Amino acid sequence: MNIRTITGLLLLVVLAGCRSGISDPNYEDQVPFDSGLSPIVGPDPYVEGEPRLSIGGFYEGGSSENIEINQDNTHLYLYENTVTLSFSGDRLEGLEADRLVHAGGAWWGMGVHWDSPRDLSAWGTMYISFQSTTFADIEIGMTGANDDRHVVLASAYGYVNDGMWHTLTIPLADFIRDGLNLSAVSSPLNLTGPGGNAGDYAILDNVYFTTENVEANEAAAIGPPLPGPYPYQEGEQRLSIGGFYEGGSSENIEINQENTHLYLYENTVAIEVSNDRIEGLSSDRLVHGGGGWWGMGVHWNDTRDLSAWGTLYISFQSTTFADIEIGMTGANNDRHIVKASAYGYVNDGMWHTLAIPLADFVKDGLNLSAVSSPFNLTGPGGSAGDVMLLDNVYFTDEGK
Repeated sequence: MNIRTITGLLLLVVLAGCRSGISDPNYEDQVPFDSGLSPIVGPDPYVEGEPRLSIGGFYEGGSSENIEINQDNTHLYLYENTVTLSFSGDRLEGLEADRLVHAGGAWWGMGVHWDSPRDLSAWGTMYISFQSTTFADIEIGMTGANDDRHVVLASAYGYVNDGMWHTLTIPLADFIRDGLNLSAVSSPLNLTGPGGNAGDYAILDNVYFTTENVEANEAAAIGPPLPGPYPYQEGEQRLSIGGFYEGGSSENIEINQENTHLYLYENTVAIEVSNDRIEGLSSDRLVHGGGGWWGMGVHWNDTRDLSAWGTLYISFQSTTFADIEIGMTGANNDRHIVKASAYGYVNDGMWHTLAIPLADFVKDGLNLSAVSSPFNLTGPGGSAGDVMLLDNVYFTDEGK
């Protein structure tokens, strides 16, 4: 079922069930439908100044932003008369909640929809509260700009149809992991569920968004860490030199900028973070400065003995950086290089993982027992803005 496609669906527009949020949690001027009720502030009362988004219904507390349901370009729809809405005095916050009554069909659904997608990327968490003894399997959805619906199950966040109020805290990152683009949302909340008996009901209240967990959105959009072409196995010998690699290792020499350094030579190149990676969560994006050459490298104040290591692994991706020199430097500032192209690198826009025997540097005169720079890169001139991605740099004892 495509809940956002209006063609072919009988969508009942509900005005009475649509309660606009107010900017100040002061209920003195509100007229309750039952004069015997007093307002409830809810489990997490709004504090003036905090970011909180109301989507115009199912919430009466304060907010920093309120997108009202006006039935012109923001709507509340009951899908194909599968459910009805009425007010309930049994509420968790405010003066009333919304009672969803099942029509007795094979499914039920309802949702808030916007004619034009809105950017919700500044928000991190959805709060929503349910109470029921009959509605068991509730799907909570958000829909993107292309009518793409992404759902989570209420039961995954603590909901049980035991007749008690349950307030669910749902990181928006969970919708992102399912494919939602938060920068273009056409439905911030839609609910569906399976068939039931006519008259079955759930009570809905206390729906709003906060900025909690917003930092998780970017990571969710990136996806899980990639294991890389050769995932680390516990117990194997692998050396990380503190940059360009996020996987496991048996030894890690961190770059601390005190006695271990990452240098960009004469500002000939800049480094940025890229989500296009071959392992981990990110790679490093090298941007050419446009001069007659470029270079960068990891350097140690005191030389280190790398004679226990046999192979350097490194991955590149580029369409512009062609002639890449990969170097290691000895105790006397003696640099020894190999060409990336000799190990399979081509600037074809694909990832290429190179396995370089350290014996090739030794043949060029490097003394592995006294290394001052385990890894440095240089190349010729290019256009400002030319880009290369660098990732997955480590040493193994292969070839020893």
